[in-house]
Amino acid sequence: TESRLTKTLTPGKNPYDIAVDSKGTVFFTESGKPVIGVVDPVTMDVKEIPFSESRIGVEGITITHDDMIWYTDEARGYLGRFDPHSGERKEWPSPSGAHSHPAQIAHLGNAILYVEAGTQPNMLVRFDEQTGTSQSWALPGTDIGYIYAEANGAVWFSRPKANRIGRMQVKDGKLGAPHN
Repeated sequence: TESRLTKTLTPGKNPYDIAVDSKGTVFFTESGKPVIGVVDPVTMDVKEIPFSESRIGVEGITITHDDMIWYTDEARGYLGRFDPHSGERKEWPSPSGAHSHPAQIAHLGNAILYVEAGTQPNMLVRFDEQTGTSQSWALPGTDIGYIYAEANGAVWFSRPKANRIGRMQVKDGKLGAPHN
């Protein structure tokens, strides 16, 4: 087994969430900073893609089958999509508003799933890429850690403070009741 680390990042970068595209390029967020980091998997060199808004707080990141980068903006309450080839960005407000603190993110088919960590209870949001519409479901509790979506429609989530793992099932485009 071989382990390699990137060169030491500039102090205060705080790498947080990680996603890998179809070519093996690693993208990461820097907790609450207005950038997305990129790691070359061969050289381990790091570069940053800065976003112009200083208030942006990129938190979660996922990459869909078309290599589009989706991120949550915890600071402003937005879901965003970034095209690393054209540099184009598009954003949508989170359903629960500016203080919803969208955080953990995953994708399932053509849907983006993320957690609004600033709501009580936390909400799981399903954003449909094709229509630009959202659906939300209450999750049990307010301490959702990470989420993972399986191809069969199961959405797993962790609840670190409650010492539990939970699961929701997507059926016919709708999520069933959570179990934890």
